[in-house]
Amino acid sequence: MSTKYFRSLIALGAMILVVGCVQTKPVPSYARAGDIVIVGLGGVERNSNGAKVLNPSELDITITDSENSVFELDALQVFKSYPDPAAVVNAEAIKGNALGLVPFDGGWFAAVLLTEVGSGTPLPLATGPATVNVSSTKLENTAFLGEGDLSSLPLEILPGQSNVDGQYLQQFASYAPTKNRFLLAPDTPADFANIGGAFLSVEYYDDSYFNNGIEPIILPSSHNPYVQLSYNVVDNGNNTGVINIIILNPQGFVPANTGTNNSSSVNDLAVTLVYFALGSSALPAVAKTQFALDTSASYYIDTSGAIIEGLTPVLTHASDL
Repeated sequence: MSTKYFRSLIALGAMILVVGCVQTKPVPSYARAGDIVIVGLGGVERNSNGAKVLNPSELDITITDSENSVFELDALQVFKSYPDPAAVVNAEAIKGNALGLVPFDGGWFAAVLLTEVGSGTPLPLATGPATVNVSSTKLENTAFLGEGDLSSLPLEILPGQSNVDGQYLQQFASYAPTKNRFLLAPDTPADFANIGGAFLSVEYYDDSYFNNGIEPIILPSSHNPYVQLSYNVVDNGNNTGVINIIILNPQGFVPANTGTNNSSSVNDLAVTLVYFALGSSALPAVAKTQFALDTSASYYIDTSGAIIEGLTPVLTHASDL
């Protein structure tokens, strides 16, 4: 088994173990200057209030080596990972726990280079114990006993330097969400109670826009198993059409840790529209001319099925999130 493959298995296995809270250490927990480490930033729901995106530019990362020298670091990729629905972490979250874990939560992870920002040159890190510091306006550093502290994540620096391993980094790049997507979400869900679901309608204006005739798809924003999502693409017969979307949970969409075991977070009301286009056609400015929300046919309902007045769906391109 190659060293690179073995490192990948370690990283992926450790991610599953720490999804939902701040990772106690980067993976691997020891590295050379020039290496790539994966930093677990905490639960999507628990530590970022269900943030729909977390961009590398929204993270401030530094490393302090054993000689107290401080260096800035770059996060080249940020992605999410989710455990098996029947995972121990979900069972513990449902039973209640001191960490405040949220059932079926995912985790944010950042691929971080131990190189000079913008140059790719390995940093002059002193060997021995170092600490990584991560901060963001989108992240809450809970730092509970039993999880990591984003202000001081331990990392052992080994002697020597490594060249940046592009292949190793590329596998994590493929986990990041595609740029060719829209988000459909309510404008102010926290201001409403007893939300039961939504009926949404998105129009498209020219099906020749779809690469190889592949129609857009609608995807959930989380892995909560009790969100009932379905959609249907209706061809109008004149190269235009409508995407009708239904989101339901009879137990409701509620703030995290305030509902039943079968309810969903208000953040789970968001869904993603992924479109398939090539080249310049995929650019946000072009894509925005191809899709529009039919506001007259889009609305949210409460758990009794009545339309909720004042709660408005919004269609937003990923470039504007």
